Amino acid sequence: IQTYKVQSNNSVSLSWDTLQTHIHCCGADNHQDWIKCEQCFRLNLIPESCCKHTENNCGAGKLNSTLPLVVYEDGCFEKIFTSMKGPFLYCFIWLFGFGVIQVITVAVTFISIRQIDEGQKLKIGNNSTFVDTSNDEMTETTMMIPRHRENN
Repeated sequence: IQTYKVQSNNSVSLSWDTLQTHIHCCGADNHQDWIKCEQCFRLNLIPESCCKHTENNCGAGKLNSTLPLVVYEDGCFEKIFTSMKGPFLYCFIWLFGFGVIQVITVAVTFISIRQIDEGQKLKIGNNSTFVDTSNDEMTETTMMIPRHRENN
């Protein structure tokens, strides 16, 4: 707002004018925000993009006026926030649900890996003999399991 120039083609002025025209608002909080604009304050005007009806000079002399306003009274911040509240809420709910699923997945994976590391028993053949693979001792049963040996 501070760098807004009346009837200018700079990006700040064009952005404010487009925003105010399209969503029918005026200023960030309300029309009084235009006091912060040096040129608006000196000329005692509100940008024409704030006007409810397109007229030439509809905002002239209205900055400090207490008369019924011909400009939008709602600020752009509140209008944008209100219009985005619904989509942001749904997005937040979906992201929160997805995060909960991710935490559960990581917890189940961690528990599974821990059980494997604690020496889960290996079933060999059909004779229901279990071998504890957590140590390297050779027994009759483990000698039947082919092991890969490194060649030196």
